Amino acid sequence: MKIVTKFNVGDTVYTIDKETMKLKEFEVSYVSVFSTKNEDVRISYGVKCDSYKSESYDERVCFASKDDLLDYVTQPRYMAQPRYMAQQNKV
Repeated sequence: MKIVTKFNVGDTVYTIDKETMKLKEFEVSYVSVFSTKNEDVRISYGVKCDSYKSESYDERVCFASKDDLLDYVTQPRYMAQPRYMAQQNKV
């Protein structure tokens, strides 16, 4: 299996801050890769906030430019219902 990331350590990335829900620009401090036997791969990018705290953001919500991020947050969503509702409807 070959895993390729969108960004590298040192790259500037744009996302939405988890606490403030505002645009956040950060320099990637670390890349985290999680893989399972079924080849389910999760990639996240982290930023070190201080000596005791760091934050990470899923690759799906990290973008190379502000414009790319704005395009993502303004595009229409095609999911009919939230995930938790879909899980409740499974019998």
